[in-house]
Amino acid sequence: MRVMARSSVALFVALLVVASPVVWAQEDDVDESQVLVLTDANYTETLEKHDYVMKLKPEYAGAAKDLESYEPKVVLAKLDADSEKKVASENEIKGYPTIFWFEKGTKIEYPGNRRRADIVRWIKKRTGPPTSDLADVAALDANKPENDAMLVAVLDALEGAEFEAFQEAAKKHEDVTMLTTTSAEVAEALGVAKAKRPVYVVRRAFGESAPEDVSSEGHAAFEGKSLDEQLVSLLKAERLPAYIEFSTETSAAIFGSGVDRQLIVAAGSEALAPGSDLDKLLREASPKLRGRFVVVTARLGADQAKAVVEFFGLAEDPEAAPQVVGFHATETGKYRFPFDELTLDNLLAFAKQVEDGSAPRLLKSAAEPAAHTEEGLTTVVGSTFEKLVLDSEKDVLLEVHAPWCGHCKKLEPIYKKLAKRFETVDSITIAQMDGTGNEHPAAEFRSFPTLLWYPAGKDQKAVPYSGERTVSAFVKFLKKNASKDFKLPKKSKKGKAKKEADADAEEIIQLVALVDVLNALCGIVGGSAFLGFLFWLARLNITYGVLAAAPEVMRGVVGAKLFCKSLRRTEAWLIYKALPTLRKRPDLSVSIPGLFSISYYQFSYVLLILYPFVFIYVFYALLANRRRALRKEAAGGSDARGKGKTKSSAKPPARPRTRKDE
Repeated sequence: MRVMARSSVALFVALLVVASPVVWAQEDDVDESQVLVLTDANYTETLEKHDYVMKLKPEYAGAAKDLESYEPKVVLAKLDADSEKKVASENEIKGYPTIFWFEKGTKIEYPGNRRRADIVRWIKKRTGPPTSDLADVAALDANKPENDAMLVAVLDALEGAEFEAFQEAAKKHEDVTMLTTTSAEVAEALGVAKAKRPVYVVRRAFGESAPEDVSSEGHAAFEGKSLDEQLVSLLKAERLPAYIEFSTETSAAIFGSGVDRQLIVAAGSEALAPGSDLDKLLREASPKLRGRFVVVTARLGADQAKAVVEFFGLAEDPEAAPQVVGFHATETGKYRFPFDELTLDNLLAFAKQVEDGSAPRLLKSAAEPAAHTEEGLTTVVGSTFEKLVLDSEKDVLLEVHAPWCGHCKKLEPIYKKLAKRFETVDSITIAQMDGTGNEHPAAEFRSFPTLLWYPAGKDQKAVPYSGERTVSAFVKFLKKNASKDFKLPKKSKKGKAKKEADADAEEIIQLVALVDVLNALCGIVGGSAFLGFLFWLARLNITYGVLAAAPEVMRGVVGAKLFCKSLRRTEAWLIYKALPTLRKRPDLSVSIPGLFSISYYQFSYVLLILYPFVFIYVFYALLANRRRALRKEAAGGSDARGKGKTKSSAKPPARPRTRKDE
């Protein structure tokens, strides 16, 4: 199943009498006049009414138009799995788009390619005769393949053992169009007019080039015990041209050729031009590689080549020398060309190495992170995969994700929460790897996100995780499959408050800085440094309350309340709140020169014991200073007024007007 940005599913129904639905995964700009919308309410009824049902991608909705006049008639339908959760759950939908075919209530996985033409061909073969007859050259031209090949059986008659054998073979090959003809005109157009019948012709057409016809007569690949085996061998060898340029249009033919191994040659347009040295080399190598390898070219500088360049990590310069890599599609293996020069002998030698597995692996790896594990989640890259994942002492749950993947982003907070819960479990590693920039032979994935379970022990083999993607489901899976028993920490009743306190690390560091102030001032020994610290403490914590108060305010209950309020605002209160956190950090300590070292936790208690006495001393010292200053100001004002009375001309100062005066 391939990943789509949005989660929905598509459903296709082919019906002998009425119609057949197809379900898909996202909205495309296509004519949906033949599309039936499925819901939880009508899903069961639809399956009961129609014999054939299939689920597929929405860009294939165009197949509805192609099948509009076909008998049995075909109808397209779509189902949004996010909205219609009941149907999605019943069909165990875990990836998008999900493709199924329902035949009279029996579900099978759709095996064909997902192009419009492939869907139409598959439906017609599934619901109608496996082959069609070519009566004349016009019919042959009308069936010209697009970036693909077709197989034509030239027979004496449309009956008998040879015809029946071809019909049976055609039923097994839903991915290729298979036709029959008895026309001499068609045989001549295919270049087999003089061949002994039956003869089988592979007609292929790619891009703008004219169709190429390859006959089975005298062909070395046309071998096998049965006609089916002979046709399979012929198609493997001749379905594709000498080499094929990678593009969106040709990708289905490349990966649907039946040949798993590929040789990819990346070069500029000039190097790949017809008649060039590279063109001649690839054509010369083709007969020796057919049936074993698909030779694929990537035209550097073209948009279609970007996917190849990114996937294999190639240089993008069109002027650079041709680059060659090997690829095994089913094993997802990538191989590096080990020779300095591209020659026919070196290319064939490299192909042999890819076949026997001795070719050097080509692996991508991002830079190794400074910290492998943060909050229980281990980040894996290609170069650290062996060390962090293939650890014989630990079980590993690995998520392979992509930065652009919508489903990965949805899983991210769940996966991080899982990692946090297992942070203290030493026997299990919760890990993740960016699959777009990292690779390893032991991590096979074709979609994102992929979850792989690596049990502890030697010769580990990944086990795909296919359960629900919730924390509880993950925990249940780990408890069932872990090689060692483990115990998760219990959640505290005051978990939320504790979490907030622990997260407040910056305030704790500031608190530690306060302790370091005393340490820098040579401990709690008397002297000018200690007095300097006391004045700093007073200015920071008490001044706002004491210096602004009149003497009468500081008497009695009011003064006591202000004292307590001021004390609560000091660092002593912060120290008290930080004690539980400091207790967990025995590595933090205070050194008093020439004496001893104690931990921050122990030293905090020393501070708390000394702090009230220091605070009381400073509080009342400042208060006394304030009172003296106020008395001095009062005395100075009285003297000034007394001196003023000796002058007869002096007038008493005006009394401020009050509301009563008015």
